[in-house]
Amino acid sequence: MDPPSLVDAASREAEALIFAVGSGAMDVPVPTCEGWEVRDLALHVAEFCGFWTHVLCEATGRQKSAFPHPPGNEHLPEWMADRCVDLVDALVATPPDTPAWTWF
Repeated sequence: MDPPSLVDAASREAEALIFAVGSGAMDVPVPTCEGWEVRDLALHVAEFCGFWTHVLCEATGRQKSAFPHPPGNEHLPEWMADRCVDLVDALVATPPDTPAWTWF
């Protein structure tokens, strides 16, 4: 896949997860993540998105957005959605050949 297609796929998957998290209770077990509930998954995804957004901002010199503390269950879907949107926006704004820190 080319970079724009990858960003589109990430955006679609984020939208699906945001819908799923916002559609149910936070204490529902996640069958594919043993021992995790929806809240755990939402927190993990939001932290992942926030981390990589900051990595891309560092690589490009763009200002990093604030990374507020997680809210209670009532506002968790919106908080996670904001982190996902921030990452997709950063991916769109970052040229694919931009040097950036990675795990490897």
